[in-house]
Amino acid sequence: MMGLEATDANGGGPASINVRVIDGDTIVLDGERIRIVGMDACELGQTMILDGRQWDCGEAGRIRMVQLIGSSAVRCDCERRDVYGRRVARCFVGELDLGRQLVAEGLAVVYRFRGRPTAPELVAVEAEARRAGVGIWSADEIIDPGAHRRGGRN
Repeated sequence: MMGLEATDANGGGPASINVRVIDGDTIVLDGERIRIVGMDACELGQTMILDGRQWDCGEAGRIRMVQLIGSSAVRCDCERRDVYGRRVARCFVGELDLGRQLVAEGLAVVYRFRGRPTAPELVAVEAEARRAGVGIWSADEIIDPGAHRRGGRN
């Protein structure tokens, strides 16, 4: 477990708590699930073909989130709760926005609700990752996480 500072949008101040990485877009803070806002990482077990070999993009996103957090303090600015009751938050290590970083590295896409980006500021970041051909954008066939969950499983 790693130390974490969480800022609660409901008026609570920073508190030292523990964090555990579930996958590329979900962490657990002191026993409560936090969904990183505005991005959608590959699901655990989701694979794509990269250079002719199967690549577990879900595990790659989870590992990268663990690397980015390391043993550093994390600050989460909780924005709301989702339909599943999870907090939805923008989380940082220092000044590094964890969600933005995974999108920039092609390990997550911009989360869209009814076709609209929930974090419009990440659209250009995703476009640059796509242009650069990093992460999922270098796969032979791309299945975005939402399509994977809806049955486009591989």
